[in-house]
Amino acid sequence: MKRQNSILRATLRAWLGTILFLSFCFTSILLVQSYLFHVEKLEQIRASNESYNYILLKNACQHAKNEIERQIRDSNWSGSDNAGQEKIKEGVLEKIRSLKLATGNISLSLISPDGTLLFHPVNSMLAGRNISALPGEKLLSDKYSSLVEDLRRKNASESLYKPEDGQEGLMACGMTIPQLGWILCAEFYGYGREISSSSSDFMSLKLLFDALLIFLISALAIAVPIIFVGNFSRKLKTETDIILDFLRDYAERKDPLLDESKLVHDELRFIGLSAQSMASKIEELFTAVKNLAIQAETANQAKSAFLATMSHEIRTPMTGISGMSAILLESTLAPDQKECVKTIAESEARLLNVLDSIAEFNQMETSGIEIKEKSVNFEYLFGKIAESASASAEKKGISLISSFNALPKWLKSDPKRVSQIVSTLLSNAIQFTEKGSVEFSAKFAETDNFSGELTLCVKDSGLGISKEKLDRIFDFTKEKSTVTRKFGIVNLGLTVIKYLVVKMGGSIEARSEKGSGSSFLVKLPVRVPAPDEIEEIPHKIYPVAEKRFIKKIRVLLAEDDRTSMKMASIFLNRMGTDLTVAANGKEAVEKFGEADFDIILMDCEMPVMDGFEASLRIRSYEKGQTIPIIAVTANALESDKQMCLNARMNDHIAKPFTFDALYDVIAKYL
Repeated sequence: MKRQNSILRATLRAWLGTILFLSFCFTSILLVQSYLFHVEKLEQIRASNESYNYILLKNACQHAKNEIERQIRDSNWSGSDNAGQEKIKEGVLEKIRSLKLATGNISLSLISPDGTLLFHPVNSMLAGRNISALPGEKLLSDKYSSLVEDLRRKNASESLYKPEDGQEGLMACGMTIPQLGWILCAEFYGYGREISSSSSDFMSLKLLFDALLIFLISALAIAVPIIFVGNFSRKLKTETDIILDFLRDYAERKDPLLDESKLVHDELRFIGLSAQSMASKIEELFTAVKNLAIQAETANQAKSAFLATMSHEIRTPMTGISGMSAILLESTLAPDQKECVKTIAESEARLLNVLDSIAEFNQMETSGIEIKEKSVNFEYLFGKIAESASASAEKKGISLISSFNALPKWLKSDPKRVSQIVSTLLSNAIQFTEKGSVEFSAKFAETDNFSGELTLCVKDSGLGISKEKLDRIFDFTKEKSTVTRKFGIVNLGLTVIKYLVVKMGGSIEARSEKGSGSSFLVKLPVRVPAPDEIEEIPHKIYPVAEKRFIKKIRVLLAEDDRTSMKMASIFLNRMGTDLTVAANGKEAVEKFGEADFDIILMDCEMPVMDGFEASLRIRSYEKGQTIPIIAVTANALESDKQMCLNARMNDHIAKPFTFDALYDVIAKYL
């Protein structure tokens, strides 16, 4: 079917008009070329002037130096006669004052070896002052200092000072007078030879003429397509407005009406009819997608809230299990009883590790995990991790071989996340290895002066992983192997550390064969910290018996859970503190007003008044010195810690806590 009113034919006519418009682009290129030529010529003139000015300064300086040396030779001074030296110096100064140069706008100055300005022809008040601190003459001081420093550093007989901003008038030439050790400086006290104004004016007029010509051509090139396309555009706009009005009315829930008789072009008529039939389908799909999005968001929020609540509710009673187990292990028990308590403590540690992984996985899917870089002594950090892992390896009868002694003392990264990555890989390697050994190594390779790559490798001689399961090893939802069931491990930790490695800009790779062990290779970008970024904190190890405060400190503990309160009270009493207990935030605020305390331990979730509000109220009552407030809570995520800081608390310790952790956080603020 032949289309008499085809939009394609109309578009072709519009393109013919567009070709005219392209002429504007080409003429614009000519304008740019002309401008660049103008700039290039000006730069050539400036370079020529700079060379000319330098020759003037050098000749003037050389002429003055020759005159001075001639005067010294005529005086028959031997160089060892001090009285004769003074006379020579006076004669040189008088010679400089009376010296007439061929170029009248060049002045001469003299500088002594110790940096004293001996003579200045324009401002005599500067004579006798050190060139590094000339009052009101910073540019002059910088000029003289640069010349003197350059002559001394290069041990040269002459030097040129050229300012960075390209002002020829500030150029200066310096030469040494070896007999006296003085420095002779020639400079302009007006300006050097400037760019020829006639050449500059001519080039500017030529550039202006070219611009006017290009603008005239551009105006014609633009006017033609505007007139040509304008008529077609008005017709096309009328038809498109009909379709747009239909869609707009539909979007605003009005009764849409499409007048097909006004759609002249076949293509627009087809689009209009298609829009009419698809509008209702789009509305149906939009409604369905909206409902699905609401359901997904509701389910995700419910999941996050459920995980956060379960983590909080489990961590609170775990405080009692963890603390009481630690106390029992220090007491006198029968061997079988001690073994039972150790089992309880190990089970509690595994459960806490699972809770931490679940909490971080939840945060990873919602708000994301923040990476916080600081200077780290990785050799010390890896040593502590290896020491802890060695104890677990010895219990299974396997050996842990570590190698990380060649690392720089300080590197910049996130120590918490790097420690988490290494600890997870070592823990998995030890648990999946029944005999043999586990190897851990760390190497640093410098990529430039301020950054490098930290390579971590963990190898084991365990059961290994089949090739078809290697691709799923970092996704715990897909890994349901017999090895996982045998050891009771869900690879949630691997999912989290894969996220952390990628978040830190690194990579992680798993290599394994069934029955031949496994190896995990992690590469992380790190930076070499500047000296002012290093904060070296001494790592002091306290035996439990030493962890008592010499001075009796007063502690206010706000805790509503009886088990957590009892556990904290036992720890605090062992530290030798004077303890006061409050059952909720309101009671804590009241007791704060009744006595002076050295530190406050504040639970966050409490009846009557929570710890956040209590902390803010205490801050509002404070006068003068601010008392440290430490959040002691089962909310363990980074976002929970930030909420505590926003409530003007000083620090955060998560439940279940150990005696050492509680002592260290209190000692940090005392």
